[in-house]
Amino acid sequence: MRAGKMHAGPERILDLANRYLCWVLAATGATLFAITVRLARGGLLTRRQSLGLMRSSMHFHGLAIRILRRRR
Repeated sequence: MRAGKMHAGPERILDLANRYLCWVLAATGATLFAITVRLARGGLLTRRQSLGLMRSSMHFHGLAIRILRRRR
């Protein structure tokens, strides 16, 4: 391990947990968006339902971005 590049134990674990959380939030948002588009194109969702689900998917992406920005 290089000097200066090593993280302290708890700090490294927290960093890894935050990265994983960001990945999960981004993946959830992308999946929710894809499912919403398929259901809306198939006529199974109303416009209001589609917009609500798309808004939720954007919310998940926004959470991931805010967590990443806060850690820098």
